[in-house]
Parts: sequence; C-alpha cells; structure tokens
Amino acid sequence: MATITSVGDGYWDVAGTWDSGVPTVDDDVVIAHAVAIRDAAATCKTCTVNSGKVLTFNCTSGPTKLMFKDDAAAAFAVTGAIACTSPTATNKMTIAGGSSANKVLWTGNGTSATYLDIDYAHLEYIRFDWNPVRLKRRAFIDKSCTFNYSLECSADWNYTHVVTVEPHGESLILQIAKDKGLTVNQGAELNILGTATYKVYLQGADSSNKMSGVSLYGKAHADYLIMQNTTACLYIMTRAGDFDHCEFTGALNVLYGAYARNYFKACKFTSAYRVFREGRGGPFIFEDCEIVSVGSESGENYGPSRFEFLGDANVGFTLSRLTSLNYAEVFYIKRLTVTVQDSIGPLEGAFVSLTQDHADDYRDLVTRWTGLTDAGLTDANGQVVLLALHKRAYFYNTPGGWSTVYYSDADNNGPSGTKEKHRLTVAKPGYFVNDENTYYMSQDRSAAISLLTEPVISPVKFGDYSLPHVLDIQEANAQIFIERILPGAEVAYRKRSGATGRRWTVTGYLSTDTRYNDKASMRALTDGTARDFDRGTGEALVSCLMLDPQFDDSVDEFGRLSYSVVFVEYDNP
Repeated sequence: MATITSVGDGYWDVAGTWDSGVPTVDDDVVIAHAVAIRDAAATCKTCTVNSGKVLTFNCTSGPTKLMFKDDAAAAFAVTGAIACTSPTATNKMTIAGGSSANKVLWTGNGTSATYLDIDYAHLEYIRFDWNPVRLKRRAFIDKSCTFNYSLECSADWNYTHVVTVEPHGESLILQIAKDKGLTVNQGAELNILGTATYKVYLQGADSSNKMSGVSLYGKAHADYLIMQNTTACLYIMTRAGDFDHCEFTGALNVLYGAYARNYFKACKFTSAYRVFREGRGGPFIFEDCEIVSVGSESGENYGPSRFEFLGDANVGFTLSRLTSLNYAEVFYIKRLTVTVQDSIGPLEGAFVSLTQDHADDYRDLVTRWTGLTDAGLTDANGQVVLLALHKRAYFYNTPGGWSTVYYSDADNNGPSGTKEKHRLTVAKPGYFVNDENTYYMSQDRSAAISLLTEPVISPVKFGDYSLPHVLDIQEANAQIFIERILPGAEVAYRKRSGATGRRWTVTGYLSTDTRYNDKASMRALTDGTARDFDRGTGEALVSCLMLDPQFDDSVDEFGRLSYSVVFVEYDNP
C-alpha cells in the first residue's frame, strides 16, 4: 500500500499523471491537479480531492467507474470538486464501495456543497457524510447506501430530476440516520424498482434509531419497498404516488397528508399508533391491501378525506379507522374480469363497457369518482378488467356517524329506490353487439362473453367507391297504377301503367377513424351522375343515381355513426 499523488494534469490510467505509477486497489490517492477517469478500471483504497482541484469522469468514449477497496477504511474525501463530461444512459459514471459491510465513506463534496449534480451518476455501497445529501438530475442508487444525515431528491424549475433505486443481484438497503428522513421535493421523482426476489429496504439502523419518514412533495413510484424502523412512513403532499407490493411499518402515523391521488396495490400497513392521520383531499386508493396491526382503532383526518377500495381482498380497513374529525367518504369498487371469444377462440380488440343502469342520474357523483362507467379493449387473451361502483359510505362530523348508499347490490335499493345493476356491452366490428348481461357488482366477478359474427356482405360499391361497413340492403320496385273509383264496388278499378324503377336502401355505419372523410366522399357522389351500383351479390351491375345520404345526429357508445342511403335505378333513353 502506498500514497500516490498526482504530479500534473492527466488521465488516471496514465502512469505519468502520478508520482508512483497508476494507483491500485490498495493505494491512497491524492488528487492535486485536474485528473480524469476515462474508463471503468480506476481503483484505490482512499481518494482525496484537494481544494481547488477536480476529479472528472470523462464518459465521452464509454462508461467510467471509480472502485474502492472492500475495506473498512475505504474513504472518499472531496474538498475540491468532481465533474462528469458527456454522460449518457450507457456511458455512465459510477462510484462504488467494495461491499455492503464495507461501504466507502464519502465526506464532503467540495464546491458542490451537498449537491450531487451529475447526470447518470450511479452509486454503489456508499456511506454519505454530507448534511444533507441532495441528488439532482438523473441519479441511480444500484447498491445499498447509508446516509449519516438526510437524503433529498432535489429539483429546480429548469429540469425534471429523477432518482432511481434499483437492486442488482441482491436486495438493497437505504439506511437513514436517526430522526432524519427522505424528502422528494416538488418537481422531482423517486422510482424504487424492487422485485419479489430483490426488495428495497428504507429504514433506520434499528428500533432505537428510527428514521423519521418520507416526505413526498414530488412524485413517487415504488415496487417491493419495505419501510421499517421508522417513526412515521409517508407524508404525502401535492403529487401522486404509486406503490405496489410494499410494506409500511411505523411507530406513529403510517399515512398522512394525501393532497393528491395515491395508489396502493397489495401493500401492508402496520402501526403501533394509527395508520391514517390527516387523510386530506386524496384519494387514497387501495387494491388488495391489508392493515396487519394498529395500536389505535380511530383516525384523526382533520381535512376532508377520501378512500377508494378496489376489489374484495382489502383486509382490516374498518370504518372506525377511517373516521374523520371533519368529513370522509369511502368508495367500494369491484372488478369484472371479462373474457370475449367467438367460435374459434379469444378476441383481441373487442370494446367492452360496464355502465351503471342509472349513471345518468348520478352526474354529481362523477365529479368525485368516475367509476359509474368503465370501458376498455380486450388484450391478446381476449380479456379486460373493468371497474364498477358497489357502494359509497360517507361520514360527517354530526350525530349518526356513517351512512351508506348502494349503487349495485342485490340486497339493498339504490338511490333510484330499486335494486340497481351494471350493464355489460361488448362490441367488435364484424360481430353483433352483445348487451344482454347485467350484474350486481357487490363483489369481484368474471364473465365469459361469446360474440356472433355478422353476416358477411361482399363489398358494395357505387362507381369506384366502396360503401363502408354495410349492414343491410333492402330492394323495392315502385309501381305506377291508374285507379278509378267504381260506384257501389268495394274495390277500385286499378291498372298497372308502368313503374318508377327499382331502388335500394343501404344501411351501415362509419367508423371513428374515417368518419369525416367517408361523409365527404358519400356526399360528393350525389352530383346527379349515374354510376354502376354493385350490390356485392354477383348480380349484374345497375346504373343508378345516389340520393342524399342520411346520417345520425351523434355517434353510438362505440364511436360509430349510422347512415342510410338510397340508390335509384337510372335509365336515360
């Protein structure tokens, strides 16, 4: 082991930059000039960047990395500055300690103060001793890191700053100091991308050294996050968050704030005090979540609170835990899993909608929850999952407590005074619409719908133009009669004296993507010019005139516009 000091400006991997050759993993390095790392092979035990000097990661030709020895004494001391040139998603900068047990101690950040303001900076096995650590631009935490103070995902008005925490080959632990926390500032994003195999742990050192919690002023997404050894967990303000398969354990309040939509799927909540505190605005959306245990049964939601429970598998969310000191409402939403098929197999791209029978009567409710109608297209397996409102519970800080209104229930009348259902409608071009099924959506359900094909009609053409989506053709032949009334006779005298010729009425629809062009094309054909009319039956073409087409005033719920048009036989002697 030796102390190696730079003797001039240059590259790390060039022997002439140093007084004793290129540093190895056992060496203590002193940056006393402008030194640049241009590959991923730089190693040392400790590195000191002197005041006024710069260590630059030059990513112009590829990724760069400074790797510290797996040693308890590994250290990175910066009183000067670090910089990075031309970083990209592939040509990235990495600073890495040796292992989770021997993280490199990074003290000071020189002229950058407490900001790491480098794009595509990747961090592995680092123990930060800044107060606080502020990550900007696109920063990545790839291995476990410890923060002796607070951690911030910083932001400014000129750039969207994104911090990504993603395990690689092992679970990842972010350890925050006692009574310190993680803050996602407004305009910043935090993405935690754990997996079922490699989770992300955000925690204090132990139960006696709890971190304070997470303050979300910006946006957050988390998969397989475990929060433990915390005083509180999430303080949510202004922006939305999505949390999937996460676990939140706090000594005090687990969730509080919620001025924006926040979605929790398959999450667990444990508190020694209470789960909800100040659930203002919202909503909190829970799908298949569980309150494992809680010290107090009641909440203290000082502002108006809104909760949505999606599916049958939410456990432990009693109304007593949601009670507000002001106002609260709870929406119970159920899932209908629809599989659409024909005689051959699953149908992809079928449009499926689920509508509450009295949806038009509840427009005031839609301002708070849009689930009176849900719709979507089936996937490659012919499936789509739709949502339906079962019931709504609401609480005012008045005597009487909670009240419940049912919107789709077999045992309780809805606001209409009758038991109400949801109607399922399935449509796909070339098939008859199926709207015969209704459901009480008081629980998660599944439905298999078979569609019947519409009759196949060969292309119907007028001149060179093919009429769109023809559903039916009706033929008529108007006759001309001479008629005289006969006194005393019950039937008049009639004699056929000729005919006006045949006429055909064609009905069909215009699809959404070509509707306006088709309307213009059809109207242009009513110019008084006779053209050949091909009925698609194989019969002889007929010279016809096209009369003005008629279009419905509005499209149907599938975006189709119905039309009818008449063709009259033309004979010019």
